[in-house]
Amino acid sequence: MANFAHLTGCPDRGAAQRYDFKAIWAAPGLELTARHSIPLFWLAGFDRADEVLTQWPPPNSRRTDGFPEETPEELLVLCAAGKDFSARLTRRRSAVLALLPAPTAYLYDEWCRFVWMHFPQHLLLRTEDIFSMDGFGEGAERLRDALDTLKAADA
Repeated sequence: MANFAHLTGCPDRGAAQRYDFKAIWAAPGLELTARHSIPLFWLAGFDRADEVLTQWPPPNSRRTDGFPEETPEELLVLCAAGKDFSARLTRRRSAVLALLPAPTAYLYDEWCRFVWMHFPQHLLLRTEDIFSMDGFGEGAERLRDALDTLKAADA
């Protein structure tokens, strides 16, 4: 297993909750992938209000590889409207950049522009692969802790 986190476009929270990949992949926006972690610049745009509980594997999926069906587990993903995600990035800019070397400011600003241009609907943080490392419950707890820590950047 590669343990990837994926950030992708998504039409709305309903598609995220259903984990409807046809709808998700049809939404505007690229799919970005990170290995073994969720990048700070990605997390800076999310909030606990963006939590969506779904199931993995999705209820509408069926195995075709001959292996037995997996028992679905509760999976935490994050889904935010593009404008809310961008507003949080802007609001948290100083706090995030205080943690990083000065030249990083340019990269952060370019990230903000990239998000604004490429994710007009919603952004979805897919966690099924990266959370499989330690279990979905443990992964959800660590993600919530990270989001709680970022909340201080709003002040």
